Amino acid sequence: MSVLIVTGFIIHILLHRHLGSGAAGINLLTLMTINIALVRGKGQGQSFGFFSGLLEDLLTAGLLGERVILRTLLGFTAGGMKGKFSEGNVVFQFFMTFILIVIYSFSSVLLRIIFGEPYTLSIGSIILYSALNALVSPVVYKIIIFIYAR
Repeated sequence: MSVLIVTGFIIHILLHRHLGSGAAGINLLTLMTINIALVRGKGQGQSFGFFSGLLEDLLTAGLLGERVILRTLLGFTAGGMKGKFSEGNVVFQFFMTFILIVIYSFSSVLLRIIFGEPYTLSIGSIILYSALNALVSPVVYKIIIFIYAR
């Protein structure tokens, strides 16, 4: 799992460098957390979320601990959906990812408000961000299935 976290982090940083971040960014580590949880369950989803969040919190600027808390909860929540949909059900996966990322984004804004940190996400940008990530999610899901099938 540690190789997957480091590889995901490097690709995540490269995506943000070349495609931009913010409202239109793809959050690969969050997508990986959701999809690992959907494939492997709550335990591995939480573990991946915790360690990928910790790595990103330690190596990037921002509210320390924000990603650890949110991704751990995201892995637990998504892991609860394991086995509740068929593998080929892309529509369910799109909506599940969309809803989870909307909740993740609003929770991030709420944590930033509580701790007096600035935030830049508006409702429109959260919807755009969530939709873009939900569109990419089925591809990440297939890659995760391929990796864990080996």
